Amino acid sequence: MTRKAKPYIFTVSHLHDMLRLSKRTIQKLLREGKLDGRKIGRRWYIIDTNLKKFLDKDDNFNKIFGKGDKLKRISEENEYLKIFLYKFYNFEINSDN
Repeated sequence: MTRKAKPYIFTVSHLHDMLRLSKRTIQKLLREGKLDGRKIGRRWYIIDTNLKKFLDKDDNFNKIFGKGDKLKRISEENEYLKIFLYKFYNFEINSDN
């Protein structure tokens, strides 16, 4: 029997820190259905697989993170992003450089 990894659940604040997008932009993406999430009370919750679907669509990953140094710098500052990138993109950040 294979165990499924538990999903990470992000809030708008988490995504704001990870993606460097404004909270309003993230809420707009959620309201428009471009990013799949669930609203409970006044808060939005986004599971990691839905974030990956969003980033994989329409080249959003490269639009948000660019390439190379920018992605490395952002992920070194944000543990959630570092874990997410490793889990879904097998992208490991070495801060020893």
